[in-house]
Amino acid sequence: MTLDLIVRHAGLPDERTGVDIAVAGGRIAEVAPKIAGKAATEIDAGARLVSPRFVDAHFHLDAALTLGLAGKVNRSGTLAEGIRLWGELQPHLTADGLKGRALAYCDLAVSQGLLAIRSHVDVGDDALTAVEVLVDVKRQVAPWLDPWYPLGRADMLDVAHMGAHAGHLTGQDGTCACFAAVTATAARIMGLEGYGIEKGCHADFVLLQAKDPVEAIRLRPPRLAVVRRGRVVAEMPAQVSRLALDGRPRALDPSRRPSIRLATITTARCRRTDRPAPGKCRAHRCTAAGRPAAPG
Repeated sequence: MTLDLIVRHAGLPDERTGVDIAVAGGRIAEVAPKIAGKAATEIDAGARLVSPRFVDAHFHLDAALTLGLAGKVNRSGTLAEGIRLWGELQPHLTADGLKGRALAYCDLAVSQGLLAIRSHVDVGDDALTAVEVLVDVKRQVAPWLDPWYPLGRADMLDVAHMGAHAGHLTGQDGTCACFAAVTATAARIMGLEGYGIEKGCHADFVLLQAKDPVEAIRLRPPRLAVVRRGRVVAEMPAQVSRLALDGRPRALDPSRRPSIRLATITTARCRRTDRPAPGKCRAHRCTAAGRPAAPG
């Protein structure tokens, strides 16, 4: 079989690591370690996370990027003011303006790996201008995107990050659920066929500069490669900070975290004479080997 793309050494949201993803004819042909053969394009994931494409199941594309239009700004941030301002904006909306903002938002979406959007549209206009415009936009972006925020950058990890904090879902399971909310769960709500990273699925996925879904939400990292039907449609350079600190590394990749070993401390009851000098950690207070505890 002739392969179009192979992504090597990838991590997946289900905690599989060290896997290769082979693509042929716009679909995933195989997901396995060390896939033999070559492809026209090969990407080394470097143990980073490959996610299925991001999905937004509730959007208002006609309102995208309208912050400040005609001097209108939602000062309170409330839904009530937003609805009032949207009504005041109606006389200022034109077909060309709607289309330009919608296409600009779709460009942002693709760059962030957001490749499926279900959009609502305002039908309060008797001429249905927004409906006609968005139908035209849908046709135009169909090759690369499956088509409320008046501002934003089309980053569904921002949405997941806000959800994790607003819902106090900052544990491992809760954070993974927030990641699923903008990927697999949203895809299931929309009934997307061929979604996922398994043999036979559409080759629509995103290489993130992160190790796993929790780190992806924590860092909201660059999308190193966005793949649509087996073709790389967007790329970003890896984020690296340059440091000038004596005795420390010159470059810092936020996704490359050092491993932390837990100290082994003692379980015997401490005597008063065993107490450490001021400033020493509590691990010095005991005398017999036993259970692990976090350092400090």
